[in-house]
Amino acid sequence: EGVLAINGQGKIVNINNQAYRVFQLTTVGEVIGQPAEPLVSTGEWKDFLKNNSEKEKILRIKGKDYYVQYKPLNEEELETGALIFIRSTDRIIEEERKIRKGLSEKGLTAKYTFKDILGHSRAIRENIQMAERYSRVNSNVLIVGETGTGKELFAHSIHQASKRSNQPFVALNCAALPENLLESELFGYEKGAFTDARRAKSGRMEVATGGTLFLDEI
Repeated sequence: EGVLAINGQGKIVNINNQAYRVFQLTTVGEVIGQPAEPLVSTGEWKDFLKNNSEKEKILRIKGKDYYVQYKPLNEEELETGALIFIRSTDRIIEEERKIRKGLSEKGLTAKYTFKDILGHSRAIRENIQMAERYSRVNSNVLIVGETGTGKELFAHSIHQASKRSNQPFVALNCAALPENLLESELFGYEKGAFTDARRAKSGRMEVATGGTLFLDEI
C-alpha cells in the first residue's frame, strides 16, 4: 500500500515507492516538504490531528478509486503528524474474493444439487421447478415443510444453481444456539467485547458475503 507521512503543518515528510507510483510523480523531491492537501484532500487535517482520531474515506486519485486511511502519529520522540495509507479498492475487492474462495475450499460449500432430490410426483416436480426459478433471483427464500421432506437439500440446490455457486455456502442451525449467542454468531464480535472474547471473530453473515447464508430451523 502507498504510505505518506505528514507533519503537524500538513506537509509531506516522507513517501514510499507505492504512493510515488499512485500519484504518478516524476521525482520524490517534487512533494517532500510540500502540503499533502492537493494529493489526498487532507483539508480537515488540523481537526484530525487535534482530536488524535483516525479517519478513512474513498478518494478518486488519477482516475482510480482508493481506500485512504489517516492515522495520527503522536510519539513523544517524534514530531506530531500522521500516516496516510492508500490502497486500491480493486486490490481490496480481489483480496476479499480470494479469502472467500479460500473459505469455500475449506468446506463452506453446498453438497447437493437438484439431481440429488429424488421423486417423480407432480408435487415434487413443481417444487423443483419453483426452486430453480428462485435460484436465478437475488432474494431471500423461505423454505417450509415437515421434518424429513428435504428442506436442506432444496437450500443446497438453490445455491448450486445460482450465480453465487462458486462463493461460500454458510449454514447455521438456529435451534442449536441460545438466543443470547445468536447475535454474535451472525454478526461476529471484536476482541474484548465480552469476558471470553480473547480474539475477534467474523460473523456468519460476513463469511457468507457474496454467497448464501442458510439459516436452518429458523
